[in-house]
Amino acid sequence: MNDTAQHHPTDSDRVTFPRLMTPAEVQQLLGKSKAWLDRSRLEGNGPPYVKIGRTVRYRADDVAAWLNGNVRTSTWEGRE
Repeated sequence: MNDTAQHHPTDSDRVTFPRLMTPAEVQQLLGKSKAWLDRSRLEGNGPPYVKIGRTVRYRADDVAAWLNGNVRTSTWEGRE
């Protein structure tokens, strides 16, 4: 008989990774050009992104949060 207890993974043991979007998917979602998305990364005013080596990816939750943070009800909002 084997006295070694075996561990069976449960739902609480599983790691959930965020959905990663390609720049092309984000461009399509936002209706923006590749140049706009490239410039927004350079200027730091677009959705947060992840660099994996030389690859750029966007976490879907970050893109949604960025969109929600840009909701305006007036053209005067955000002006100083």
